[in-house]
Amino acid sequence: MSLYNLKKIQISSVIRIFPIIFTLSGIILGAILFLFNSFTTSLDFNVRLLSSLSFTLIYTVFMTLSGIVILWVYNFVAEKLNCNIIISLDLESIDDSVVDSYDVKE
Repeated sequence: MSLYNLKKIQISSVIRIFPIIFTLSGIILGAILFLFNSFTTSLDFNVRLLSSLSFTLIYTVFMTLSGIVILWVYNFVAEKLNCNIIISLDLESIDDSVVDSYDVKE
Protein backbone atom coordinates (compact mmCIF):
# COMPACT_ATOMS: atom_id res chain seq x y z
CA MET A 1 0.00 0.00 0.00
CA SER A 2 1.08 3.51 -0.75
CA LEU A 3 0.09 6.93 0.54
CA TYR A 4 -1.53 9.36 -1.87
CA ASN A 5 -2.66 12.96 -1.71
CA LEU A 6 -6.37 13.14 -2.61
CA LYS A 7 -6.70 16.37 -4.59
CA LYS A 8 -10.03 15.81 -6.31
CA ILE A 9 -12.85 13.29 -6.30
CA GLN A 10 -14.31 12.52 -9.72
CA ILE A 11 -18.03 13.10 -9.10
CA SER A 12 -19.12 11.13 -12.16
CA SER A 13 -17.57 7.98 -10.73
CA VAL A 14 -19.49 8.11 -7.45
CA ILE A 15 -22.83 9.08 -9.02
CA ARG A 16 -23.12 5.48 -10.19
CA ILE A 17 -22.73 3.90 -6.75
CA PHE A 18 -24.44 6.47 -4.46
CA PRO A 19 -28.03 5.65 -5.53
CA ILE A 20 -27.42 1.93 -5.00
CA ILE A 21 -25.97 2.45 -1.52
CA PHE A 22 -28.68 4.88 -0.45
CA THR A 23 -31.52 2.81 -1.91
CA LEU A 24 -30.42 -0.23 0.08
CA SER A 25 -30.02 1.78 3.27
CA GLY A 26 -33.37 3.53 2.59
CA ILE A 27 -35.11 0.16 2.25
CA ILE A 28 -33.67 -0.97 5.57
CA LEU A 29 -34.53 2.31 7.32
CA GLY A 30 -37.97 2.39 5.70
CA ALA A 31 -38.72 -1.12 6.90
CA ILE A 32 -37.64 -0.26 10.43
CA LEU A 33 -39.39 3.11 10.62
CA PHE A 34 -42.65 2.41 8.84
CA LEU A 35 -43.33 -1.30 9.08
CA PHE A 36 -42.44 -1.78 12.73
CA ASN A 37 -43.14 1.67 14.16
CA SER A 38 -46.00 1.85 16.68
CA PHE A 39 -47.36 4.99 14.95
CA THR A 40 -47.91 3.17 11.66
CA THR A 41 -49.22 -0.14 13.03
CA SER A 42 -52.75 1.26 13.08
CA LEU A 43 -52.52 1.94 9.33
CA ASP A 44 -53.44 -0.52 6.60
CA PHE A 45 -50.57 -2.67 5.28
CA ASN A 46 -50.81 -1.09 1.80
CA VAL A 47 -50.50 2.40 3.29
CA ARG A 48 -47.49 1.31 5.35
CA LEU A 49 -45.90 -0.24 2.26
CA LEU A 50 -46.53 2.92 0.24
CA SER A 51 -45.07 5.01 3.07
CA SER A 52 -41.99 2.81 3.19
CA LEU A 53 -41.48 3.01 -0.58
CA SER A 54 -42.03 6.78 -0.58
CA PHE A 55 -39.52 7.19 2.22
CA THR A 56 -36.98 5.07 0.32
CA LEU A 57 -37.38 7.15 -2.83
CA ILE A 58 -37.14 10.49 -1.02
CA TYR A 59 -34.21 9.28 1.11
CA THR A 60 -32.31 8.02 -1.96
CA VAL A 61 -32.75 11.25 -3.91
CA PHE A 62 -31.93 13.49 -0.94
CA MET A 63 -28.85 11.54 0.16
CA THR A 64 -27.49 11.21 -3.39
CA LEU A 65 -27.86 14.93 -4.02
CA SER A 66 -26.33 15.69 -0.62
CA GLY A 67 -23.36 13.44 -1.38
CA ILE A 68 -22.80 15.14 -4.72
CA VAL A 69 -22.93 18.58 -3.11
CA ILE A 70 -20.46 17.47 -0.42
CA LEU A 71 -18.07 16.14 -3.08
CA TRP A 72 -18.37 19.35 -5.07
CA VAL A 73 -17.68 21.46 -1.96
CA TYR A 74 -14.71 19.23 -1.08
CA ASN A 75 -13.25 19.63 -4.57
CA PHE A 76 -13.75 23.41 -4.44
CA VAL A 77 -12.29 23.89 -0.96
CA ALA A 78 -9.38 21.49 -1.51
CA GLU A 79 -8.41 23.35 -4.67
CA LYS A 80 -8.68 26.83 -3.13
CA LEU A 81 -7.00 26.06 0.20
CA ASN A 82 -4.60 23.44 -1.11
CA CYS A 83 -5.47 21.22 1.85
CA ASN A 84 -6.05 17.67 0.81
CA ILE A 85 -6.60 14.33 2.49
CA ILE A 86 -3.79 11.81 2.68
CA ILE A 87 -5.15 8.34 1.95
CA SER A 88 -3.71 4.87 1.75
CA LEU A 89 -4.75 2.81 -1.26
CA ASP A 90 -4.30 -0.74 -2.41
CA LEU A 91 -4.48 -0.19 -6.16
CA GLU A 92 -5.22 -2.62 -8.93
CA SER A 93 -4.86 -1.77 -12.62
CA ILE A 94 -7.93 -1.87 -14.87
CA ASP A 95 -8.33 -1.99 -18.63
CA ASP A 96 -9.05 1.09 -20.73
CA SER A 97 -12.69 0.21 -21.41
CA VAL A 98 -13.53 0.66 -17.71
CA VAL A 99 -11.74 3.99 -17.58
CA ASP A 100 -13.57 5.19 -20.71
CA SER A 101 -16.96 4.29 -19.21
CA TYR A 102 -16.33 6.64 -16.24
CA ASP A 103 -15.36 9.61 -18.40
CA VAL A 104 -12.18 10.21 -16.38
CA LYS A 105 -10.34 13.45 -17.10
CA GLU A 106 -6.71 13.73 -16.18
